[in-house]
Amino acid sequence: MALSQQVEIFHSQQIESLSAFSPGTRVVIALPKNELLSQVDLMQRIQKMGHTPIPTIPARRVKSEQELGSFLKSMQDLSLSDIVLVGGNDTGFNVFQDAMGLLLYLSAKKPSLHRVYMPGHPEQLRVTSTADVMRTLREKVRVIKSAGWEPILISQACLSANAYVTWIDMLVQEQIEIPIFTGLIPSCDKETLMKRLELCSLLRNVSFGATYGVCDTLKDSYDPLALVTALKPHIDSGKIIGLHWYGFGDIAQVITDMGRID
Repeated sequence: MALSQQVEIFHSQQIESLSAFSPGTRVVIALPKNELLSQVDLMQRIQKMGHTPIPTIPARRVKSEQELGSFLKSMQDLSLSDIVLVGGNDTGFNVFQDAMGLLLYLSAKKPSLHRVYMPGHPEQLRVTSTADVMRTLREKVRVIKSAGWEPILISQACLSANAYVTWIDMLVQEQIEIPIFTGLIPSCDKETLMKRLELCSLLRNVSFGATYGVCDTLKDSYDPLALVTALKPHIDSGKIIGLHWYGFGDIAQVITDMGRID
């Protein structure tokens, strides 16, 4: 299965471990609560290691238009053109109330961007109006394409192939045409999986498995290869174009799993 693969880091100390990856690996920088400009040094370091950094811009943490402009200029100086655009979980905001507001601002300014990644949350459909989720996503895709950029979804970690396929089919039904990078966790046993889920909102998916359909994740282990195999029809159709690894610090296992899937 020829799939693009990229890895996400959520702590600056994880950068040194990136030396174990093959040159040219795409590295998404997702540092919680760090200032936007603090990513510039990390982008430079990752690039010097021979990898391609992809910074995250959290809308509600942008302090000013000047800060955003300076950050985009730094990206341009490094010949970087891909970003991950998120709302940010902070309470309150400075300039942009949400990701849509920032996206509209960027589309008017027309910075030199190529790909605009957005988070995809299959589990959000059970806590938010499906119509609202789809309407917002459809509008974001329209704005991104109108600006001449390529929209891509990065999903949260896939826990259930069946539930994941239901989500993709819903996107198709709503006529939202956007390629997907499927989120994955490194291979681990059940106990480790639960600990990792405790670190993020995915834990509630297991708690409400009857609603979301992820009860089948609570087996003896988590095997990303089995999930990718189950998703093969959507990979072959081009709906899934890549894999996004949430490493949880287990870089060695991520590299092993990436090799298994290649």
